[in-house]
Amino acid sequence: MLLRWQNDQGMRQRQELTAITVNHDGKVQLNSDLFSKWLLGSGQSGNTIGERLDNEKFLGIALAASDSRLDAVSNKFLHPENRQLVSVAWIDSRN
Repeated sequence: MLLRWQNDQGMRQRQELTAITVNHDGKVQLNSDLFSKWLLGSGQSGNTIGERLDNEKFLGIALAASDSRLDAVSNKFLHPENRQLVSVAWIDSRN
């Protein structure tokens, strides 16, 4: 997720790329070690797209986590501008 903040004049002041990991139980981690380690390995194509209701639930959890991060970094000089979903993937953490 790409998160952006602006000043009170609407000029972008900060942006960060944040990897949001949502476990099957709904637990959220930002920039987790699991994701970092996954990036170091070789990728494989899969055929799992998940169940629609699960996908919607996990996306909602990820969006709420991004809103929390936008809020946490905000202050009287830095205001949330937007969030941009860059990509979504199912990662099997059992391997």
